Amino acid sequence: MITLGLYGHKIKMPSELNEITLDKGIQIMGAFDQEPIPSLNTKMAIISLMSNIPVLSIANWDDETIAAIWSKLPFERDMLEVNHLLCFKLKGTLYGMKTLDSLTVKELAQIDFYLNEGDTAYQYLGHIIATLFRPITLKNNSLKNILRNITIKLFIKGVSPRIYDKYEIEPLTDNSEELAETFLYNLDFNFGYSLINAIYDYKREMRDAYPILFKVEEEVKDEEEEVEEKNDTPEFEDIWSWYHLVTSVSKDLFEREAWWERPVTHFYKYLSYLKQQNAYNQRNG
Repeated sequence: MITLGLYGHKIKMPSELNEITLDKGIQIMGAFDQEPIPSLNTKMAIISLMSNIPVLSIANWDDETIAAIWSKLPFERDMLEVNHLLCFKLKGTLYGMKTLDSLTVKELAQIDFYLNEGDTAYQYLGHIIATLFRPITLKNNSLKNILRNITIKLFIKGVSPRIYDKYEIEPLTDNSEELAETFLYNLDFNFGYSLINAIYDYKREMRDAYPILFKVEEEVKDEEEEVEEKNDTPEFEDIWSWYHLVTSVSKDLFEREAWWERPVTHFYKYLSYLKQQNAYNQRNG
């Protein structure tokens, strides 16, 4: 936190991402989405959000004062130097992360839905976290980590990190509204910002691992230029997304339900096989 003396008043403001609440961070990223290079008015709105000072009062400050305050906030620095927890205790409940390299088709489909549903990738961040972090049902630990967790409990309150050798979490359910709200108002923006970046890193890794399934940037650019000349009607596969993909490789309801629970890597490998087999058959048919 920073304390500023302005116009006879002391003002406290967050100076790091982990000092910004998750809900306020989501609003800030919404402002950045509208203006990647924020205008003076946007800077004033963000300063108001972080300081709880009415924006009309901030509008009376001179430009140099606003610029000086803005320079002390984390948005002018590299925000990628952050990390999220794998396990933590919040309000008496232990939560563990479903690691990205073990995601099922259903879990990634739900994450993609929330990434694309809002005006920004951050709008439904509480729901994304609730997809990945669920209550721990079983855990195993070494003596070393047990002692480390005891030390953590003594010195850290609120959202308290935990370290386990192995753990299992509850299955994913369709009703995560309450859990999403709990995370939204109790986690910091450092946590959420880092998680979003980790998800996009994972998606880039999948594109690199299964290139046949993903169009290269040049192809996307060419198609975007063509789309500009057409109407705005979305493609069928874009409307139905993962549901379309899973249905297209399933012979019946039972196979479709089974695919939702399979690892994403298995699904991508199978799709790659089918696409390459089809290209081979067309070339040699």
